[in-house]
Amino acid sequence: MDADRSSQHLEDLLIDQKKRAFWLPKILALVECLYDVEASGLQHIDSFRSKGCPLIVASDHSRLLDGFVMGSVVPELDFAVSKEELWFNPFLRYFVPDLGGIPAVRKDRLGSLRDKYGPDVYSRFITEAGEFRFEQYIPPDRAGLLLEDIARVVGRVTEPKTRDERRIYGMENVDSLVISQYVLLKGRKVLLFPQGTRKSSLDLKNVKFGLYNILHDLSVFHRQDIPVVPASIRYEGGLFYKSAVSVSFAPPRYVSPYLGGSFDRPHEAFMSDVAQDIRALAKL
Repeated sequence: MDADRSSQHLEDLLIDQKKRAFWLPKILALVECLYDVEASGLQHIDSFRSKGCPLIVASDHSRLLDGFVMGSVVPELDFAVSKEELWFNPFLRYFVPDLGGIPAVRKDRLGSLRDKYGPDVYSRFITEAGEFRFEQYIPPDRAGLLLEDIARVVGRVTEPKTRDERRIYGMENVDSLVISQYVLLKGRKVLLFPQGTRKSSLDLKNVKFGLYNILHDLSVFHRQDIPVVPASIRYEGGLFYKSAVSVSFAPPRYVSPYLGGSFDRPHEAFMSDVAQDIRALAKL
């Protein structure tokens, strides 16, 4: 088997395609039943729809079904960074990973997770160091091959010298950042909520820097400047049949203009601009 075919095969190991094909149409049918979704600014998405073109959609997040609403507008989305609690849920954890969920561990919630689900359940999914147990995300028969491919695609070929380089090079912590980098380098599309959890509004005070960290590593280590399209989801009513929902998109942003010393705190400058784009959309 040649390298290209092997790489494509290993990429498919991240998702059980049969389960995805079973669950996704049902979830999207539920969204269509509940909401009347209208989209604007799709021209900012259209140039990135083609297969093999990496993209991050960065959206605000106020309701549980936001990811599926966005998926109904941009069906090309392959993955969504999601809170780790979905993997603890005895029902959701059986299909969320195969819909493209990437588990994000919020370390400030580790204590409450342990208290809520008990130490036995907690230890199955999260290590004491606050890292996600990769084998709970990917079945053991797939995990070894996938880890090998992640190390090949995301890992650096030079000897690591800094802590950040060791994280990328050694795959010591296969977390949501590393998995996101992996699928983006594979040309996939990722939905990410910069605020990290559901909130009624978005500003720099409640924005996480994971998005910047993903883009920084891809730009510095791999010379890949991935487009980020800010987005907003606005609900006009409650959870009722055919409630109106508006999904809007802003022009893409890139992290490269913020690197190279132009900004004293580039992570704050970049995330502030992304947050302002999203807030402007929310006011339309």
